[in-house]
Amino acid sequence: MLQSSFQTFLTGNMSVEYKDSSVSNLDIDDSKIAYKRLLIDPDKLRFSVYTLKQNPFRLATVCLGVLCVLLLAALIGESVSYRKSQEENSNTLQNANAEKDRLQKSVLGLQSEKGKLEEKQRQAERNLEQSTKRRELIQNNYHQLMQDMDKVKDSENKLKASNVALTNDLKRANATVVKLQSDNTALSTAKDLLQVEFNQAVKLKTTLEANYKTVTTERNNLQNSFNNVTRYKDQLQLSYNNLMTNVETLEKKLHVAASDKDKAEISHMDATSAKNALQDMYDILVKATEQLNSSYNNLLTEKQELEKSCGSARAERSTLLEKNANLTAERDQLQLEVTKLNATIAAKRCPTGWRSYMYSCYYTSETKRNWKNSRDYCKSKGADLAIVTTREEMTFINGLYSSDKEVWIGLTDDGVEGHWTWVDGTPLNASATFWGNGQPNSYDGRNQDCVEFWHRATGHGEWNDESCKIEQYWICEL
Repeated sequence: MLQSSFQTFLTGNMSVEYKDSSVSNLDIDDSKIAYKRLLIDPDKLRFSVYTLKQNPFRLATVCLGVLCVLLLAALIGESVSYRKSQEENSNTLQNANAEKDRLQKSVLGLQSEKGKLEEKQRQAERNLEQSTKRRELIQNNYHQLMQDMDKVKDSENKLKASNVALTNDLKRANATVVKLQSDNTALSTAKDLLQVEFNQAVKLKTTLEANYKTVTTERNNLQNSFNNVTRYKDQLQLSYNNLMTNVETLEKKLHVAASDKDKAEISHMDATSAKNALQDMYDILVKATEQLNSSYNNLLTEKQELEKSCGSARAERSTLLEKNANLTAERDQLQLEVTKLNATIAAKRCPTGWRSYMYSCYYTSETKRNWKNSRDYCKSKGADLAIVTTREEMTFINGLYSSDKEVWIGLTDDGVEGHWTWVDGTPLNASATFWGNGQPNSYDGRNQDCVEFWHRATGHGEWNDESCKIEQYWICEL
């Protein structure tokens, strides 16, 4: 459209110019010839210029024509370029849309892949954390093993150093061994007696359990019988009610038939017979009811007696279980003493600086540490913080100190608040405690999870709960 408008404009202008000018076709032909000559023979440039000067309209016409041709060529080129650009833009837009769709799909795939990679990353982080924990645990175990190896080496050196002293004390130890062996024999005999009593208690317990099961079965059978009798009684009561209804019906019929004398006499005789029969049946039902009541009372009495027997059996079973637990505790205590006795026999004597009492060796510190470090020190010597279970042992420990001191022992409730446990894992026996007045109390709201021994000028000393972080003296038991 732009090209056609330009052609129309160009044609109109040229027509006007040709109309106004007086240039003939011959002059135009001469001008063309002059241009051709000018292009063919440059030497005739002067002549051509002169010729053009002589014909200024020709020059203007030629210039205007050249400009129009150039403008037309530019417009055509611009139109072609615009069409090519539009086609390229359309192709580019289609390619961009296709690329956009491809990129959106790629983004979705990348997002899914990102989620998977993030999950893998989190899994890798968890695996790394677990690996780190395992590595730290292995390192701790390695360091602990190295420490244990050093301790074993120290113990070996100490054992070598004390070997000479042990050889000199061998004769005295032999006499002690003979005495300890006799004590061991006596303890073994007592253990056997306790084992026999324990077996008898187990047999009695089994018998009582069997009797309890038998009594329970009999009670269930009696209960079933009672239920059956109750149902039979209900059935008889229903039959009796039906009979009474029939009697009332017959009596009504008897009154209605009284107007007819002849029929009344016959009906009276029939009613009398029916009444007698009903009376007999009623008497039978009364007797059956009395028998059922008697059976019910007997069953109720038997049930009460069985419940009393079951209660007695339960009480006796509880007593036997308590005796069994006590015997088991005594047996375990005897086994522990035998184990300590055997360990004492094998050790022969306490290390230098340790005090002997019964079957254990005790070490009293001269410095202060917190509860954990105190226990670590005892473990480094092959021992642990002291476990004090008897009044005699309390008196012995109290005698190891000449002034009031507070000393860590091997009792704590660090695992579960209020559940006191010795360092060897055994729970505290509630009947063998030596707490001070008002103890344990977690004073002032602090976490007092460890126990210290309070020395007293007289007596056997006392226990007190204290914060495990406080530094105190300590006592080890081997």
